[in-house]
Amino acid sequence: MLEKELLDEKDNRKYFVYMTNRSPHFPMFEDQLKNIENRMYEEIDIGYTNLWVMKRIGILKEQKWTYFPENDLEVIENSGHNQEEKHNYYTFLFLKMDADSPFILYSSFEKVISFSTLEEAVENATELLKKKSSYYPNRVFYVLCGKLLKNYTWH
Repeated sequence: MLEKELLDEKDNRKYFVYMTNRSPHFPMFEDQLKNIENRMYEEIDIGYTNLWVMKRIGILKEQKWTYFPENDLEVIENSGHNQEEKHNYYTFLFLKMDADSPFILYSSFEKVISFSTLEEAVENATELLKKKSSYYPNRVFYVLCGKLLKNYTWH
């Protein structure tokens, strides 16, 4: 489970894999895109899901936004098995059941939301964290923003 590493602002890795309907939802987190592409067929079982190769763009923790501009500005040629996406920024909600818990959980029951701009994603994530924090004051919430690079039909 890579949830804690994905939300670590000091971790220099920038590419991750998200499985749309399978656990673990985040099976890979790497510093080089080629590492994912070289290993994903060997390490991730094929099944009825989509495999999204994404780039970590930002993290929202306790209403503080950490942005990785070098990840957002770099252009990756789309050589995967996907169509060009119009809404390529996605947000993922994570939580700790209480502030002292060492475990960060991916909130898979929340809808993954797509946005056409980073600004829309940040605005929505900020509002979502405000609402969640007011409903569940003892929990700690985080949002990971990723940019979709490649969408593989993983069947």
